[in-house]
Amino acid sequence: MKIRAYAKINLGLNVLYKRDDGYHELDMINAPINFYDELFIEKSPEMSFDATMDYVKKNKDNSILKAIELLRAKYGFKDNFKIMLNKNIPSRAGLGGGSADAAATIKAIDRMLGLDMSLADYKKIAMQIGSDDYYCLFERCARVKGTGDIIKPFQNRIRCHILLVKPYVGISTKASFSSLDLNTCDHPDIDMIQRTMEEGDYRYFIKSLGNSLEEPSFKLEGEIKKIKDELTIIGMDGAVMSGSGSTVLGFTQDEAILDKVCTIMKRQGHYVRKVKFLLSQVDMLNR
Repeated sequence: MKIRAYAKINLGLNVLYKRDDGYHELDMINAPINFYDELFIEKSPEMSFDATMDYVKKNKDNSILKAIELLRAKYGFKDNFKIMLNKNIPSRAGLGGGSADAAATIKAIDRMLGLDMSLADYKKIAMQIGSDDYYCLFERCARVKGTGDIIKPFQNRIRCHILLVKPYVGISTKASFSSLDLNTCDHPDIDMIQRTMEEGDYRYFIKSLGNSLEEPSFKLEGEIKKIKDELTIIGMDGAVMSGSGSTVLGFTQDEAILDKVCTIMKRQGHYVRKVKFLLSQVDMLNR
């Protein structure tokens, strides 16, 4: 079986407070984009896993292998699998690559073995792997709250070009949260972002973009802020960092400007990719 694992971007991320359990309470807008890893999974006498990129972990810390072992523990199947990951989504980029891979694996194993998983089953497995894994099952634009466990999809009517720009350095999510000062960081209006997306109001969508984790991530790696500033200076309508970074998102409705900025960012040695919002693929709420 071949299955796509779609990257996600954060358009608004508000860290509300630190919970008693040590996690942070979040309110954010996530959206899938037309950029993906590919997983090739087939039954095999023995378990095996390989990837096209050397940096991908091939041990128990890999999100794909974690997902399979959690499913095996819950459903008791004995099947083994041969897995090849065609890795396109960069790591430590704020694009949810590992989470997308895990979510795709859960769906693939469910289909291959006929596990007939419910949405609650999906959620229980996904939340044991990572905070973005449950969201990545949906492949829809959504309001995400809590620690990533509350998902409320909505219709996105914004149409634009998006430029992903990532410096060589990556940012640790743990390091970004550890450096966060809730008194000084940005607290974007998530209600406003959702409303502008539902109404297709591109002008105010651009104005409302924001991310509480920009401040700590900028301190950890100044190149991220430099990229964000340059994107708007050289022509993009707006820019925001995705997740904890290090990818910055640039937005425009003008393809000529997109191409010009893309060329400039590539010349500076950054990882660059042109993408768009992904149209809805599957409605997990119907399960």
